[in-house]
Amino acid sequence: MKVLAVIHAPVFSGPHNTMTVVGKVLQERGIEITVLLPSDGQEAAQRIRDAGVPCITMPLHRMRTIPDPRVQLAWARTLVPEVKEMARIIDEGGFDLVVTHTLPNLHGALAAKKADVALTWEIIDTYPPMWFRRLWMPIVTRRSDSILSTGRKVAEAHPGATSLGDRLVTYFPAVDVDRFRADPAVREAAREELGLRPDRTVIGNVAAISPMKGHKWFIRAAARLRKTHPDTQFVILGSTFGDKDDYYDSLWREAESLGLVMGEDLVVRDPLQRVPQLAQAFDLFWMTSEPLSEGIPTVIGEAKALGIPVVATDAGSTSEGVTDGVSGYVVAPRDPAAIVDATIQILDHPERAAAMGAAGRRESEQQFAAERCADVHAEAFEKAVAHHASVRSRSSRQIGARR
Repeated sequence: MKVLAVIHAPVFSGPHNTMTVVGKVLQERGIEITVLLPSDGQEAAQRIRDAGVPCITMPLHRMRTIPDPRVQLAWARTLVPEVKEMARIIDEGGFDLVVTHTLPNLHGALAAKKADVALTWEIIDTYPPMWFRRLWMPIVTRRSDSILSTGRKVAEAHPGATSLGDRLVTYFPAVDVDRFRADPAVREAAREELGLRPDRTVIGNVAAISPMKGHKWFIRAAARLRKTHPDTQFVILGSTFGDKDDYYDSLWREAESLGLVMGEDLVVRDPLQRVPQLAQAFDLFWMTSEPLSEGIPTVIGEAKALGIPVVATDAGSTSEGVTDGVSGYVVAPRDPAAIVDATIQILDHPERAAAMGAAGRRESEQQFAAERCADVHAEAFEKAVAHHASVRSRSSRQIGARR
């Protein structure tokens, strides 16, 4: 089976990671995944190729869920020629299936229809507003041969997704649990590199620095926790984007106004490709995302694989990725007090922290491991191809009967 995975985001993130990790595993099973990225995603494309997974690029625009006709018109102008080019790639590459990521983007679905191949639509988060989901999901359910969803809650938040029955397949993002394995020497080196004192408790986050990731709640919770636990340092490992400088400045100004010294109390660093090493500096992991944001963040599985307890806000299917009271705590979004209260329950009870870390490692091996994620993707792909073949066969019989 040959699969074309269409990802519209140019920056390497969860979908890129999952397709890369899953792609390597499925190659051994005779399922070849090729990732297609927009032309401005060359850095992400190279990371995917370096991992041994084929990747191609083409001009590829993203739809925005902004009710501005000028924005939508600019997108619409490029839709037809880009779909034609994608269909050409599908035909010439001999692909059997298209996987298209994220809800608003139609290119993969239209190109799959034009090339007459199976379609799996992947729903990765709850970021699109509900009015848009209600508008778009009839297209998704009608066109999809199968749906992949990051967790059951994300699927249930998209009207009609569950109507596909067993052609709706849920999964946990892929984590290379061998790369993400705790190592005391790596931990010590990471703390030294980040300028963290060896005697301090370190609370960290890994996420691209954008409003949906809720870093302002991280900062407010950090300032609140410092009042009772002044020996705590905080780290944000995240990439930044050139068009959000005002947003970043507002975050760091707020941190300083709340008494956090940048570079000392709060360290911010772009981890590039070194998350498996730098995240080992953490004693506890915070995911402070906004309500409409997540599916199941890959970084939660990575933190758990490192044996780090997690405190996460209840966004998307996050509560399926953290077993509340076992591998960490799940709290209400936009509530710094709840984040701090849960954190204190871990920091003030070292035996609980150790038990949660061990439980997290076990859960990550069971839920997030690459082999498990590959199994689920293979299931969704096989169901899609079988459903598409069945629909084609039924259609052929109906045409024959009319003749």
